[in-house]
Amino acid sequence: MKDFTQLTPEELNKLDKNVLITIIRSLQLQLNTISSQLTFLTDQIALMNQRSFGRKTERADQLGQDAQMTIYDYFNEPEAMSDNSMEPEITEVVVSSHTRKNKTKREDKLEGLETGADAYVSFFQPGVSKVYQGNELAATAGKSLITGRGSLYGQMDYNNGPFHTTAGLRATVFFSGDYKTVKPIADLLVSYELTPSLTVKATYDHAVQFFHSLEGIPTGWSMEMLIPSTSQNRPETADQAWAGVDYAHGPVTFSIGGFYKRMKDLVFFADASSFFNSGWREWQYNLESGTGKSYGLEFLSRVETKRFSGQLSYTLSKTDRVFASLNFGNPIPFKFDRRHMLNFTGEYKLSKGDKASHSLTAGVSFMNGHWETVKSGSYPIYSLGSEDKREEKEADYTSHPNNFQLPAYFRMDVGYHMTLQGKKNLHDLSLSIYNLTNRHNPF
Repeated sequence: MKDFTQLTPEELNKLDKNVLITIIRSLQLQLNTISSQLTFLTDQIALMNQRSFGRKTERADQLGQDAQMTIYDYFNEPEAMSDNSMEPEITEVVVSSHTRKNKTKREDKLEGLETGADAYVSFFQPGVSKVYQGNELAATAGKSLITGRGSLYGQMDYNNGPFHTTAGLRATVFFSGDYKTVKPIADLLVSYELTPSLTVKATYDHAVQFFHSLEGIPTGWSMEMLIPSTSQNRPETADQAWAGVDYAHGPVTFSIGGFYKRMKDLVFFADASSFFNSGWREWQYNLESGTGKSYGLEFLSRVETKRFSGQLSYTLSKTDRVFASLNFGNPIPFKFDRRHMLNFTGEYKLSKGDKASHSLTAGVSFMNGHWETVKSGSYPIYSLGSEDKREEKEADYTSHPNNFQLPAYFRMDVGYHMTLQGKKNLHDLSLSIYNLTNRHNPF
């Protein structure tokens, strides 16, 4: 029998009515199956994105395209990003990797058990500098480091009616020179469906980062040095818990939840002035170790109708860091410690026909300004020399990093979009106004 998905229009016209109904029902069943699989995969991807270091409240990519990372950006906490950094030469070799999936036969409620192992070897050259005389190498300063890590991991999904849980555990052995350690990494998600529209969820993540980015360099520069953990700078760890509810009814869905995060062994590079001299080679003696915490509430709502679709999100949070040698051991605001963050996007379809459609779009962003380091004051200094030649000058000082908060950020964008179907081609026309209020936002 010929596959009905390959039938020509002429062949379809010749088919009996009952056959056509059977074909349409079969296509509807396939479409529903694909839709269910797509929803499942989307949820799994979202979970995987959260497992590394919990929710992304502190990540700079949530702050828009104007977010900048400078001298005291992240204090190198575990969730910090270093996509635009100048990194040392690193070579990573996968020694072995194996993954095995087993379906339990005892209970259908246990969806699956995934286990595996992997191992990596990395080569670092942090702070290595070379001196040339002409075209010949005269001297080399600094040393290379070889690190290795191997892991055993397992993950399981369990479903029992309205109850669902996903749990993962990874045990990692890490060595760097003479330093050796074993660290566990774990994640847990539990959800319970109270009603078809209301679900309660909770997550816990314990994350470990074995590599640090040293960022204590002049303001505005996007360069940093990547180093492995050693006995002087232990692996950074983070523990985060989140709990909330999801609600869906008709065209409206929303979720609200609260999170709390504790971080240990955060690394801060104290000697920023040594970037262009030999001090850069002695990085291991200029590190500060500290702690951090972040907590707050998150809200997200979506509306989908035939004509209007929109999304509204709001975050209320506080994030700080503590280093014993900075600010007398008192908390320091995190670079992107923004108390309030509000974002809205929406689209309204004016009309939609077979040949043309018209729609209006709008976007609004508001958030408190991020923190920068500026001088706190000045004090007099005197030049050396005879008493009649001494000259009084002023020197600036700063109380602590991130001691000044910039003004709030606000932006509104609007646009118009038209789609026109021609005889042979599809035409799109978009008109947009960026920053409608012409606000001069600092960054």
